[in-house]
Amino acid sequence: MRAERQSDRSGPRVVSAGAVLAVLVGASALGSVTAASADPAPSATTVPVSFAEESEHPGRFYPTVEITLGSNPDPYTVVLDTGSTALAMSVDVPGLTATDAPAVVTYDGFSIGGTIAVGAFGIGGATASTVDLAVGPCTGNCDFGDATTSDGRTIQGVLGVGQALQTQTSPTTSDTYAWFSPLMQLDDTSLAEGFTLALTPTGGTLTLGAPTLVTGQAGVTSIPAKKAGGSEAGTYPTPLGYDVYEKPFTLCWQVESVAPLCQATTVDSGAPTGLLTGSQFDSLIPGVAADPSSLPAQTSLGALPTGTAIGLAVDGATGGDTAAGSTTTAFATWLTNSSTSEMHLYNTISDGHLNTGNIFFIDRTVGYHYETGRMLVQSNGTPPTPPATVQTSASDGVLSAVWADVQDDVQDDLGAQASIVAVPAAASASGAASAAGPTAASGVASGVASAAASASGAEPTTDRLVRVRDAASGAVVQRFNLPGSATSTTISGLTNGRSYVVDIASANRHGFSAYTSSAPAMPNAAAVTGGGSGSGTRLADTGLDLSGTAAIGLGLLVIALIGGGSLLARRRSV
Repeated sequence: MRAERQSDRSGPRVVSAGAVLAVLVGASALGSVTAASADPAPSATTVPVSFAEESEHPGRFYPTVEITLGSNPDPYTVVLDTGSTALAMSVDVPGLTATDAPAVVTYDGFSIGGTIAVGAFGIGGATASTVDLAVGPCTGNCDFGDATTSDGRTIQGVLGVGQALQTQTSPTTSDTYAWFSPLMQLDDTSLAEGFTLALTPTGGTLTLGAPTLVTGQAGVTSIPAKKAGGSEAGTYPTPLGYDVYEKPFTLCWQVESVAPLCQATTVDSGAPTGLLTGSQFDSLIPGVAADPSSLPAQTSLGALPTGTAIGLAVDGATGGDTAAGSTTTAFATWLTNSSTSEMHLYNTISDGHLNTGNIFFIDRTVGYHYETGRMLVQSNGTPPTPPATVQTSASDGVLSAVWADVQDDVQDDLGAQASIVAVPAAASASGAASAAGPTAASGVASGVASAAASASGAEPTTDRLVRVRDAASGAVVQRFNLPGSATSTTISGLTNGRSYVVDIASANRHGFSAYTSSAPAMPNAAAVTGGGSGSGTRLADTGLDLSGTAAIGLGLLVIALIGGGSLLARRRSV
């Protein structure tokens, strides 16, 4: 969870808007290249991670582990938090040596602490003879949304495992106490080299020791942190003597089609929601004040609408494993929602650090290497492939779009059912979209798509991202989502005589694909959407070559073949 610390010394870097479309087209492409994690090293210790879920906000969760402290043989349940950097307990712990050195951690919405205490620490059978921790009352939202684990345990503290070193001083003795991650202080130094967190939607594991993921490994993204500077520079007071690195990582945020923002980001396992700031994002939330900067500092402007597309890329200019200055390929993508992946937009954030929220960790293996300061990320699933083809037809102020997912191996198995077809939604006599809204073809089309997903072992497509752009300027004029089963839609409210491009991407719980674009098409009051020889609907000519596999994916299916069935797809605005 987000802990308040001094402001980042480097400001945000905004990438030019001209790179936006390339950025979003590349988003999540890396998801298709993954490698299985190597087995843990022999000295590694694996600790189970269980989720404490909020009853007040279903879907929000805190990853928790059990630790031992002081002389109490019974374990304590604490949040495993990469977003803070030291241990803070809000309950009494017997067997600790008290001090009067002040120590308080202010998180997002609450704080824990009072003074430093010193005592023994244990996790997963690994021990540290002494660690410095904060002990004191919790103030603010201290019930964590009434969060409990599945076996009824409540949260008693926060185990901060992020990188950073703080020193607390006794006002009476002037003794100093190094306050940092207990995982760095384990007596077995091989276990203190780092850790790896692997979470699924229901739980996961914490593995102590240097990550087995390495820089340069296929499917692994390696992200550097800056070395701490100023008063925070130095080395940790441990036998390993590692240099101190900063907690945040510079990541480039790609949110829809606005200009990407490269800024210090807390990759935060302890935060049920994410935090974003930047004036370029204001347009994503309806009703935002004309000048949010005039509002009090740290004012929430609201949550991004459900279905907003977010991607994270490494900033090559900071020494990441991408080309210098490259921000075009996202290594992690997801869609926001109001439960597990809610993202809040603020007018300002006090420490300047954006925050991923803990959705970032789901279905990913994330390693932290304390010696190098690097975070290593590997996806444990694959986003869907983009549609193979997108075709459009035009009428008065309206475009109808159809798309197809072509998987030749599945088509070979299914024989005659291999022609995946989408029927455009009907248009009224005036050319406006039917009141029924976007329509998705069902029957054979959806059956082939399901068979393709099953044969490939991929997660099913849950969403289709629809984007309409002005063909001349590239500006996005409409953006909405449809259910994953949708294979067609109609788009109204367009200007006759102006050309548009329709982009379609596919999404599942592992992220979203690149967009596939149609050829430009121009609504026109005189446009004819039917007719021609033969039966069925005739698509407007768009200049695409319909020979070969494209013809297979886009051959029009007679409505009788699918029994005239259609699935009404409710448009989900973002």
